[in-house]
Amino acid sequence: MARRPLSPRRSIGHALLGVLLALVLTALGASAGLQASTRALLQERAQRQRWEALQHLLNAVEMGPAAAQGWGARPPHLLSDGSPYTLRVQRSSTLSGEPAAGEHYSISLRWTDPAGAEQVLTLRSFWYAAPRLP
Repeated sequence: MARRPLSPRRSIGHALLGVLLALVLTALGASAGLQASTRALLQERAQRQRWEALQHLLNAVEMGPAAAQGWGARPPHLLSDGSPYTLRVQRSSTLSGEPAAGEHYSISLRWTDPAGAEQVLTLRSFWYAAPRLP
């Protein structure tokens, strides 16, 4: 038995269905691509924040506990992207056998990353105020 050709109405309906299906698939692909791009940008911003926080901590360790304590008392502190952070200097007791003029301390920096999670970066150091050689 021979097949009859599709009626004009049916062929238009099939064409419209094909176009709608192509539009839906294109929109889903674009949405997935946009989400992936957004996620990558947020991860890059979080990585820049961590790098900048580490630089602030290294500067604070270089200044020593007394200077870092004074620096931490002057809010507001902002990362380059405008995110606020707090700096905390905590002193520890010195151990026996170490120079009397030195002290153990830790410096912590807290901020909120682009995803909304609180991040803490801490460096522990020993400070001994000795004259520098030229």
